[in-house]
Amino acid sequence: MINKFTNLLMVLIIIVIIVFGGIYYYKMQNMSKSYALEPDVNKVQDINDVHQVVHSNSTTSENDTQVIIPSINTNSLGMYNTDGSGQNEKYKYNNRYYYNQLDNYSKALYQAVENNLDELKYGTCNINIDYDFSSILQNTDDKYALKPYYDDAIDALSLDIPDLFYIDFSKLRLFVETKTNIFGTKYKIYLGTKEGESLYKEGFSSKAQVDTALNQINAVKNNLVNIVYANDYHKIREAHDWIIENVSYDDDEIYKSDVYGTLIDKRAVCEGYARTYKCILDELGINNILATGIATNSEGNSENHMWNYVLLNNNWYAVDVTWDDPIIVGGGVLSNATKHRYFLLGSKKFFENHTEEHVISSQGRYFALPTLNTKNYE
Repeated sequence: MINKFTNLLMVLIIIVIIVFGGIYYYKMQNMSKSYALEPDVNKVQDINDVHQVVHSNSTTSENDTQVIIPSINTNSLGMYNTDGSGQNEKYKYNNRYYYNQLDNYSKALYQAVENNLDELKYGTCNINIDYDFSSILQNTDDKYALKPYYDDAIDALSLDIPDLFYIDFSKLRLFVETKTNIFGTKYKIYLGTKEGESLYKEGFSSKAQVDTALNQINAVKNNLVNIVYANDYHKIREAHDWIIENVSYDDDEIYKSDVYGTLIDKRAVCEGYARTYKCILDELGINNILATGIATNSEGNSENHMWNYVLLNNNWYAVDVTWDDPIIVGGGVLSNATKHRYFLLGSKKFFENHTEEHVISSQGRYFALPTLNTKNYE
């Protein structure tokens, strides 16, 4: 009797093992999933802005002050350490304005990119994100549940860090792997690219090219940073005037929307002007941010636009470097009055033809913007 009972028990144990083993195998085969999320194409990466046109043959008056263009020392490196050292020093003056408005999930994604910028220079990456997203992923069947957090992170990053000109963020993907078994579900989250795809924007194909471009940009910036400035106002004005004196508005420039096109090719559209201004002010230690919105020019045309907000003497003011460098029909040289029409403006004047947009990408997070001082800086 005992032997029969023992044999029956053994058979039941074997059946249980086979059943649970089959369930485990089935789930491992059918419940392990991997999918990739890519961020929405940000407006800040493709701004088709409207430019100011001045119908004047004005010439420079005797009282206009010309900006002295410093010579470029191509051996000057400064903050950009292309050997990978001092990575966190690159943006030590950056106030991370948009990062500070993110939730913890988006902050983790933002930091994953920021902490691996040197790896991104290679045009590819495989960056594990050591953060627990299970509270989001376990409560929904939507495989795109992380996408809004990812979009917010990329929006904030692209506005906080103005000189990532070599990365095409539409190619940077967030991969989510799920593995489910009888003990539960585990998630692996990492950043990467599709097989055979590069993160580089057009014109870049190697880390050596990226490092060379960064060194060229830094050489220009260092000459500006090393000038002896009287005060913060002087820094803000000299950086503004240098860009206007050295850069031309050009919608045909291949790198028109980034720092490279502005500082190296000396041609850009509004996004290039604004990013470059932020890049220089960051390095000068001036608190400032990028802002996007709609602008309406003197001819009544309205389109997407980008400009800067600058903190001076505990008050925020608007600076539109692009519109301070208008296209002059018939040629001529900008007068001081013309090139400072949109310099350190208060809300009353600036919002006559500029309208803020707080949402950067479609259905993205609402980002608060600083409250401008009502009056212009005097």
